[in-house]
Amino acid sequence: MNFSRQSVTKGTIVLMSTTLISNTIGIVREIVVAKSFGVSVMYDAYAISLYLPSTIYAAFFYGMSNVFTPLYYHIKHNEGDFEAREFTSRFFGSWMVVTTLVILLLVAFTPVILSPFQSISDEIFSHIISMTRMLLIASNIGCYFVIFRSVLSAEKHFLHPSIATVFYNIVLIGFMVLFGSVISVYAMVYGSIIGMCSQLLYLYFVFRYFKVPIKLSNGFKNKQVIASLKLAIPIMGLEALWGVFYLVDGYFGSLNGSGSVSSLNYASTIFRFPGYLIGISISSALLPSLSELANSGSLEMVRDIISKGLRLILFISTVMTITFFLFGDKIIGLVLERGAFDQDATQRTAQILKYLSLGFFILIAFPIIGRIANVYKFNTVMFMSFLAGIAVKIILYFSYFYRFSMVGVSICIIIGLCVALLIPTVTIQLKISLFRKNDLVLLIGACIVLLFLVVLSPHINRFLLFFFLQSVCDTLFWRELQHSLKEVRYQLYR
Repeated sequence: MNFSRQSVTKGTIVLMSTTLISNTIGIVREIVVAKSFGVSVMYDAYAISLYLPSTIYAAFFYGMSNVFTPLYYHIKHNEGDFEAREFTSRFFGSWMVVTTLVILLLVAFTPVILSPFQSISDEIFSHIISMTRMLLIASNIGCYFVIFRSVLSAEKHFLHPSIATVFYNIVLIGFMVLFGSVISVYAMVYGSIIGMCSQLLYLYFVFRYFKVPIKLSNGFKNKQVIASLKLAIPIMGLEALWGVFYLVDGYFGSLNGSGSVSSLNYASTIFRFPGYLIGISISSALLPSLSELANSGSLEMVRDIISKGLRLILFISTVMTITFFLFGDKIIGLVLERGAFDQDATQRTAQILKYLSLGFFILIAFPIIGRIANVYKFNTVMFMSFLAGIAVKIILYFSYFYRFSMVGVSICIIIGLCVALLIPTVTIQLKISLFRKNDLVLLIGACIVLLFLVVLSPHINRFLLFFFLQSVCDTLFWRELQHSLKEVRYQLYR
């Protein structure tokens, strides 16, 4: 039990530290982008061209990493180190073939997939297609990087995969500074390709340093590799739906005129900066320990880890929601308002950020619930819940969107995520009673409170929001949060 807690704590600290560095450089990248392009139609085109490549990259990232780690530990625990290494070699070879074939297929059908955006203009649509195809090539290189990362993370080497992402952002910033004035947003496209190559090369040398054998074997006849492919399908389908989730937002956002997609992209970047830092770091560090405990049948230990994690993220998300809701315009102005990013762009972006901030708890909790669902084989439930979230959001768009404009986009995003989180949480509890009663009340209660705030958000003033959230924390969660913080502090000192 102590081993698992210490592993999660150390892994989380390492991942949060390196992710903080990487995301900080990512914010620097956004500052350079905002100064150069502001909220313009060309940056709209670039933001739209990111949807498909980022979706396929995320699908393979979560598909491969979530499937590989549990299978790797299962084989290592039951068959030994040698069979685990053989599985790794077969996994390498087979998944490289799969990723390459999928990317080539998407490159061929890019105009069909993105055809809804043709209504913007023929010239802009041609730029969207060109940039999307080049970024798909970058995402294919990124998929190879994910395979390397999965192996290192399974062995609890969290530091180097996180460091590798720093190279990507540095290269991308360099290309924008050097070539942005010459080739406009295409500087970011070429920078993405070179950046992906640089981080893959870095992990190759890390493999050589740790003397991890790199072999490519045909695993299509191996039952474990076939099992990994089958298990990955619902996970990848879920991430594909996540891409559709944001593609829908981009489409409806584009109906608001030039610069709307740019504003949504900037606001989402600022919003996700602390969310991904916390949520992805905790969930990535949690996965190896959850996989080990799931194989050993230690359900009570799993409940203990989940309980402390939920209370910690509730405390952090409450603080961040208040901060972004009250001071979003000042944050955007301080970080982005320079060069082509003027005061009008600040106001447009800050308005979106204000309403997105209400979903901060969902942003952090979602990857953690997703990891739990993957370990305990609830991938189909996650897929169906996300499908329900998209359906709810589309219905809301057609009934709610034209009244609130970009505010409506933000509100629909949060409500859709709420639905997508509640369904797997309740299902997991009904099937295996994984959550303690108090934790389930906390999770569902937080979502209900969030829905209440989102529905009333156009009428909420600053003082009401602060008073309401403070009252919720004081009356329901404060003692548990104090206890969790003491436990975290104890583990850090140890």
